[in-house]
Amino acid sequence: MKRKHRNLFLAGYIAAIFSTSVVDDFFDDEIDLASYTIEDLHEGVLAQAERDCLSFHNNVYWRNRWKLDNLYAQHLYDPLQAGRDFWLARNDPNMGFLLHGFDEVWDELQASARDFGPVNLMLDIDGIIKQHWEN
Repeated sequence: MKRKHRNLFLAGYIAAIFSTSVVDDFFDDEIDLASYTIEDLHEGVLAQAERDCLSFHNNVYWRNRWKLDNLYAQHLYDPLQAGRDFWLARNDPNMGFLLHGFDEVWDELQASARDFGPVNLMLDIDGIIKQHWEN
């Protein structure tokens, strides 16, 4: 995959994080992340996002590149949306790639994203978005 596509994929994935909500670790309230920015992400969240996106590309994109490259070339789909779909699919079995159709490629992308497992984020007392295992 082209570097530009990888960067857009990661950007879409990170943008999707801010379309979700998390549990405030201190007050145990649900917080919408729409008003947060990348500066509010713990470096571990960002590093894990980069690793997961790269792994998804290396293991899944290449098996389906002929169809995805064709969709990209026709401007019917793009790497930014693919990154969003990866985040959504791994965190909700009814969202993500499946929203684009039910043929074997979308099914494989959805299943592969689900194999990564959900990302459990929280907001710490300092307003930093972390994964549950980070200190």
